[in-house]
Amino acid sequence: MPTQQEGAWVLHVPAPWRLERLDGPDHCASHAFKAVDFLVAPPAASGEAEWLAVELKGAELPCARHFDRARYLEQLKSAAFVTELVDKFRATWLYLWLVQGAAAERLRNFLVLLVLPPEVPEVESPLLLALTDHLRQRLPEGVPARCRERWRRALVRKVWVVTPAAWARAKPPSWAPITFSSAPCP
Repeated sequence: MPTQQEGAWVLHVPAPWRLERLDGPDHCASHAFKAVDFLVAPPAASGEAEWLAVELKGAELPCARHFDRARYLEQLKSAAFVTELVDKFRATWLYLWLVQGAAAERLRNFLVLLVLPPEVPEVESPLLLALTDHLRQRLPEGVPARCRERWRRALVRKVWVVTPAAWARAKPPSWAPITFSSAPCP
């Protein structure tokens, strides 16, 4: 089972799916792009065509000694937060297009996981819904009606902003078989 660790979290996908770290030295993306953290890709023989970009926010928080909940929530509510996520998805798509050409067309879905330290309850659902809506509008999810004659396809098909617990409860779709577990703090 392919795994990658980010802060205090371990991401898992079933074999033979691929789980690649895009913000590390192996991809050489970080010197020119601010890419998402991970790319999840199905096995070639599976018939699944879509890739999933994964951004993990706050992975270090379960191990943080000091945490300012109000400040963190304000950052999540800021326009700059959504702009950062939009820029990371777009840069990832462009990076994949530069490296793999037409294969970048397979990057269709975006999962943003928000992690909070254990002593803080989950982020309120209205905030998660608002973040998801803002992200869907900015990427956009689907092709805007006024652009349908010119666009060949949408930049992104599906966008989620959730907590790891909410993702686990939601039963991930077959084309996004990613699961999470906590890792010991260093």
